[in-house]
Amino acid sequence: MRIALEDLGLDRLAVLYPGERRYALGPRADVVSLAELAACGARALYGAGARPPRPRRRNMA
Repeated sequence: MRIALEDLGLDRLAVLYPGERRYALGPRADVVSLAELAACGARALYGAGARPPRPRRRNMA
């Protein structure tokens, strides 16, 4: 997970799974249940007040 965070330049990482419980894998990585995602939408991944990140624009030069 650390490699993915670094290589992709991610602020946070969420792993989705079909279980019931949410838990932290590390300081910037969480495991989130599919049920929580279905009930809360993006808030389940980014927090109540946070907005999903905008896609990065690619330089097409």
